[in-house]
Amino acid sequence: MKKISFIFLILISVLFAGCASKEAPAEITILNEANEEITYKINKTEDIEEVKEVFQKLHQAQPDSNYTGVSIALSSAIGGKVIITKDETSTIDLNYDLEVKAQANLKSYRMNGTFNLSGNTNTDSPSLSFKTLNHFSLEFVNDDQFAYLKGDVQTGDTRVVVKNKVSIEDFSNQYKSMIQASIELMKYYNPIDLIPDIENLIETYQISIIKTTKNTFTLQFHIPTQDLIGNLSLGERIDFDVEISCDTLLPVQIEMTADEVISKLLKDQYIESYLTDNVQIQNPKFSILIQLEYGNYSIKELDDAEKETYKEFQD
Repeated sequence: MKKISFIFLILISVLFAGCASKEAPAEITILNEANEEITYKINKTEDIEEVKEVFQKLHQAQPDSNYTGVSIALSSAIGGKVIITKDETSTIDLNYDLEVKAQANLKSYRMNGTFNLSGNTNTDSPSLSFKTLNHFSLEFVNDDQFAYLKGDVQTGDTRVVVKNKVSIEDFSNQYKSMIQASIELMKYYNPIDLIPDIENLIETYQISIIKTTKNTFTLQFHIPTQDLIGNLSLGERIDFDVEISCDTLLPVQIEMTADEVISKLLKDQYIESYLTDNVQIQNPKFSILIQLEYGNYSIKELDDAEKETYKEFQD
C-alpha cells in the first residue's frame, strides 16, 4: 500500500510539474478604440506580418512603470581547445566563467555590484606543459564624481588586491540628468513607442515569437555576425532570445549562444600569436545569459572615511 501511495504521489508531482511549465498565450491588457480595457493574447509565430501586428497592438498597452531601477544578473561561459601545429603540436585548453551581479537606482544615479571571472588555461606540448588558474573579482559602487573599485586578482599562487577610484565626473556632467530623466519618461511613455522604425527592425533581424507564457513572450532576433563584430563575418546569423514582461514591456531575460563566433575569434588570435595557419579549434563554447528585474532599489553609498581609502587611478 505504501508503494502504491508513493508511486501515485510521484505521478501527481510529474503531472503538476508538466502543467506548470506548459506554454500558454501571453496576455496583455490594452485599450481598444472605445478606450476600454481588453485582454490581447500573443501566440508563437514566425510570420513577420503577424509579429508586426503584435507590436502595433503593444502600442495600445499601458505598462507598469512603478520602478526606479533594475537588478542585473549576467553569466557567461567561454572555452575551447586550441590545437596549434608549427615546429611541434601544442594544445591549449581554455575554460572561463564570468558572473556579474549589479543593482542600479536610475533616479538617484547610483549603482553597485560584483564582477567575477574565473577559469584556467592549460598548455600542453612536448617541450612545455603548464596549468594556470586565474581569478579576478571586483566590487564597485559610485557617486557623482567617482566609481570606487575594489579588486582581487589571483594567478596561481600570486594574489594582488587593489582599491582604486576612477573619475566619472565628465560622464556624470554629460549623462546624469539624461539617465535620471529616462526613468521618469517611463511613467508617461510606452517603451514600444520609444523604439524607432520598429517594423524595419522586425524585417531586418527576422524577429519571431518563439515562446509564450501567460506573463511573458520571447522574441528571437537573427543578427548577422558583422553587425555585432565589425571585422568578423561568418556568413551566418547569431540568435538572440529576448524574453519580454507583459507587465512592463521590458526585457527580463536575454540569452545568446555563439560557439562559432568564439571559434573564429580564438583561431584568429592564435594564428596571429603563433604565426601559423595550422590552428584547429575543438569544442568551442560561448554563451551569455542576462536576467533583469525591475523595482525600487536602495543603493548604499560609501561613507566619506571609506572613500578616502581608495587611491585615485591616473592614466
